[in-house]
Amino acid sequence: MSEKTIAQAIQASQAYFACVQEELGRYRYQGGDSRYETQSLLKRCESRLQPIRSAFAAEGVDPRITERYLKRKRTQAARYALEAILELEARQRAAQAGG
Repeated sequence: MSEKTIAQAIQASQAYFACVQEELGRYRYQGGDSRYETQSLLKRCESRLQPIRSAFAAEGVDPRITERYLKRKRTQAARYALEAILELEARQRAAQAGG
């Protein structure tokens, strides 16, 4: 894989995780299912992964490898987001119970 493609993948990955961070910053617990909330948040950032798919396709990378790579990025983001959402929910519930 060329340096250019690697750089594009890194840049798109950083943009994806930055989007997830931004969405988490806007998140407010409203009593819903944390897993649903995580999926909803990640869907709003999904378009940020498209440059990786395009760069890999232009490089001739096997689509199965591309999908595996994108799945790995999504999984990493989902774990991070779910953990953060659960933590935010716990804090908000504790504040409501204590206040």
